[in-house]
Parts: sequence; C-alpha cells; structure tokens
Amino acid sequence: MPKAEEYKRQETTINGVAVVVSLYRLGETYHCSVANKDPGAVICRTEGQSPDEAQERAFEKCRARL
Repeated sequence: MPKAEEYKRQETTINGVAVVVSLYRLGETYHCSVANKDPGAVICRTEGQSPDEAQERAFEKCRARL
C-alpha cells in the first residue's frame, strides 16, 4: 500500500467558515480533504492529478456546501 507523501496542512476560511485543508499524494494521485476547524467534521474530499487541481475541486465543493 502506498504511503502518503508531500503532506500539507493549512487553515483558511471558506464562505466565512474556518476550515482545515489537508493535501497529500498517494502514488500518482493528489488527495484533498477539507474539514471544519471546530468540531473537525469533514466537509468534502477530492482528488486530482496535481495538488492545485485537487485543492480547487475541494474548494468548489465546499463553496457549494457552505
């Protein structure tokens, strides 16, 4: 099983909600997870062929859900 590589975690705000964005690579695919900062519930998960693609997809989903 591949290990997560290039792991990055950052805090930001989407539509006025404080969130934590986690981005990492498994094999050739990048995965992005966005969760509420408090209580930590996952809002969405996405994947892409580049870190930017995965993160942009996640932000689009979050904007629609929040």
